[in-house]
Amino acid sequence: MTGMSAQNLVLPGAVLFDMDGTLIDSDAWWYAAETRVFDRLGFRWTPEQSTEWIGASLLECCEYVVEQGRLAVTPEALRDELAATIAQIASSEPIKWRPGAYELLELTARLGIPSALVSSSYESFTSTIAHAAPAGTLTGHISGDMVTHPKPHPEGYLRGAAVLGVAPEFCVTFEDSVPGMEAAIAAGTHAVYVPFSAAAPTIDGMAQIDSLTLVDEAALHCIVNDEGMAAFAN
Repeated sequence: MTGMSAQNLVLPGAVLFDMDGTLIDSDAWWYAAETRVFDRLGFRWTPEQSTEWIGASLLECCEYVVEQGRLAVTPEALRDELAATIAQIASSEPIKWRPGAYELLELTARLGIPSALVSSSYESFTSTIAHAAPAGTLTGHISGDMVTHPKPHPEGYLRGAAVLGVAPEFCVTFEDSVPGMEAAIAAGTHAVYVPFSAAAPTIDGMAQIDSLTLVDEAALHCIVNDEGMAAFAN
């Protein structure tokens, strides 16, 4: 977006980012980790199932697998193995940043806007991405093993805002999943849906953009002030 004087811009107090599917393309990593862990136990995992569980908690996914496969393992043990496997893959592969994601992080740093990662993935994975982000960004991060209630509960986003010392109503959130959008909206943030591989939410009046490449300083102003949202809204 252009044509708006920088001196007239009121910017977000903070920007909160989902990780998988929003900042990075990790679908192939997740499918590799899931099939490696589940196949070993004799449970066939499909790409469709992997997509269906995008945005859900690891424990809920593993509870489903244990129940459906009648596996002789606890959901907690399966979750821990899956978390360790995805962390190992992420630490050994180049990161595939989503279009515009790295540049948007750099923009928040230049503008002095604090940012945080709020993800359903576990800290052993999220820390790899946080450390690879541009300097001065993602100074806080809330992972799935740091919360009592996973998305769509707002706990993660409320804690992310609190870590940065910014009230949720002054935060902009970028998400790509239904549970994530529901969590961000319930937390009271200005939530923006960025489509990727997950099913699109159907939430009245929600803001949506096709790509993070479209988010500039003026766009951040419009999002947090609910101005000119026709450029983003469904």
